Amino acid sequence: IAGSTGLILTGFGISDSIGDIPDIQYGEINQFQAYVALNPNLEKDEIDSFNEIIEKDERIEDHLLVTQDTATAEKEDLNEQEITLFVPNDPTQINDFVKLKDYESETVHTLDDSGAYLTQKLAQLFEVETGDTLEILGDNDEIWEVTVAGVVENHIGHTLYMTPAYYEEMTGETNDVPNLELIKYDPKALDETELGRELMDEDEVIGVNYVSDVAHSFSGTLDSLDL
Repeated sequence: IAGSTGLILTGFGISDSIGDIPDIQYGEINQFQAYVALNPNLEKDEIDSFNEIIEKDERIEDHLLVTQDTATAEKEDLNEQEITLFVPNDPTQINDFVKLKDYESETVHTLDDSGAYLTQKLAQLFEVETGDTLEILGDNDEIWEVTVAGVVENHIGHTLYMTPAYYEEMTGETNDVPNLELIKYDPKALDETELGRELMDEDEVIGVNYVSDVAHSFSGTLDSLDL
């Protein structure tokens, strides 16, 4: 009886401790409503043209172009970890879309060219902190050294946030054609599906993902704990 009761209490404890994750991740940290994936073969003038369309759409409150790349990190006795490199075209806008809140305090960080901000779980797994260096691998197994500018709160996945200048310094690659646009709008004031269809009609767009769908999917996974 004592053992069974202990397991039940543990189950409730786990459920309570992670049940708020979708609201925190997709409400307090990520503060945008949709990801618009752009054709990777676009020229700069085509992106500028698409931005003009976004600017004229009164339903869209704000938008941010981002270069998103992938990398991995390896460590003995640890599974290979997949990492998202997140490079906003305008670093000054980052906290309007993704809140870079320090995981140990209420400090909200801003991006600069001195390094990248790591999400907390990645920092914990590789035992790094502000001022340390983390070695990651690019798509073609290039070795990139990342200076840790700080550690920020995050609950889903591993991400490195950095400026375009630092991305170019780290990778040696020019960051001039973003592949993602984040958009903000009031989901209660419009039909997301209709907006998504209209955006998909544009030649520059290859996909639209809604944050509400991602959050709902994650919540459904957590709901299975109730069983």
